Amino acid sequence: MRWAALVLALLSAGCAASTVQPALPAGEPQAAVPFAGEPLVQDHDHNDPSLHNASLNLRLLSRVIPYGNGTAWGQGSINEIAFSGNLIFVSRSNPEGGFAVVDATDLRHPQVIGDFHAEGGADIEVTSDGAYALLMTQRTTPGAQTLDSPATREVRGIDVVDVRDPAHPSLSSFLPLPTNGPHTASYRLLPDGREVVAIETYDLVTDPTTGAIAGASPATQRVYLALLARDSLGAHLQIQGVYQVTDPAPPGKLYFPHDSFIEPQKDGRVLMYVAYWDAGVRIVDITDLSQPKEIASYRDFAPSALAQMHDVRTFPAPVAGKHVLAAAPEIITAPETGQVTFVDVTDPAKPTKLGRWGIPGNLTVDKPYDFSPHVFDTDARGRLVIGHYHAGVWLVDASDPTDPVTLGFYLPHETRPGFTGMVPDVWAAKFFHGHVVASDQGTGLYILEAAPGLLDPLPPGVIP
Repeated sequence: MRWAALVLALLSAGCAASTVQPALPAGEPQAAVPFAGEPLVQDHDHNDPSLHNASLNLRLLSRVIPYGNGTAWGQGSINEIAFSGNLIFVSRSNPEGGFAVVDATDLRHPQVIGDFHAEGGADIEVTSDGAYALLMTQRTTPGAQTLDSPATREVRGIDVVDVRDPAHPSLSSFLPLPTNGPHTASYRLLPDGREVVAIETYDLVTDPTTGAIAGASPATQRVYLALLARDSLGAHLQIQGVYQVTDPAPPGKLYFPHDSFIEPQKDGRVLMYVAYWDAGVRIVDITDLSQPKEIASYRDFAPSALAQMHDVRTFPAPVAGKHVLAAAPEIITAPETGQVTFVDVTDPAKPTKLGRWGIPGNLTVDKPYDFSPHVFDTDARGRLVIGHYHAGVWLVDASDPTDPVTLGFYLPHETRPGFTGMVPDVWAAKFFHGHVVASDQGTGLYILEAAPGLLDPLPPGVIP
């Protein structure tokens, strides 16, 4: 479909959008169209895919369902994504669980080439050489089960999976973690050759009567700092140290680490940025994994009233002459949609606010997570792409982090027989070889093409 057709669909759109279905692209896309308007509406049927056909400057290139032959699709969801070369690793919830390996060498015709069956996966990481995948399995509430009897379920932890033959992944080792397992982890190969993994765990405490979240267990909310060690038997994780915010959370707040980002510094130090829910962003020196030292904390997310930090990462190259960190919350319900906050961390001991971006319009998260931010990515040109749950995929120019600009968006809107969740419901969006890859929990893995000039492939050797 031509870009002009997508623009016409947008002009008649909103979250209750035109019913014109996008086809696989034919010919070359036209130039980017300036963003204008407020394409999302608050009140509509979130479960009707036909009401969510809207996009600007991003178009569908291909889609794949990473569930093997599809027989275990059920009510399972597509979750986190990770890359190695032309391969995309996609974690999945139960009932099939585990992850799929997708070969995207041909971006228009991606193919599932491998499956690893395990407990439902949340986050997934892949080593820098593509040899091993790390799959995080977790129950988010104590004792919660998604299949059959609790007695038949495996303990939760990290599957270290050998994917040197991506068509036949095999378990190399397993690290159990108390009690309900890890939700996220971040992997980084350091200049000294160490493979470092920061692992976030937490056990939420629920009200036995209502099932509502009542707190987070102080004993299990922590970041484990580990090395990935390799030997003749494969690879396994060795915990070296622990980082934890020990201050008690104020009434009505939750302190637990949700995600992190590891970054080597030019001066030889290694820093870890932690999205620590209501405790904000914490900046930690982990040069010595056994002795992590917090050097700064950051909590200025105004005008948003929320500090429920979910995702955090820096841009891989200077932005407007500064080293910039982006941080965003996850919102259960609130009278707002939160924001991505851009912070100057050129001096990591003195983080300073630069600017913010939020989805256009006067929207609220009136149903759990519906218009909340979720997993995002940054690139060396100052671009940010974010999976925004029911708001879809959004592309942002943050090259001036004091005044970020919306470049485009895309709402996945394919159908799925028997599925009862929101469509779209985007978990993650990330940059991939000059394109965007997004995981929509209900309808699969999407490869999106941007209008010319917005996401030109980076020069060889530049890390996206």
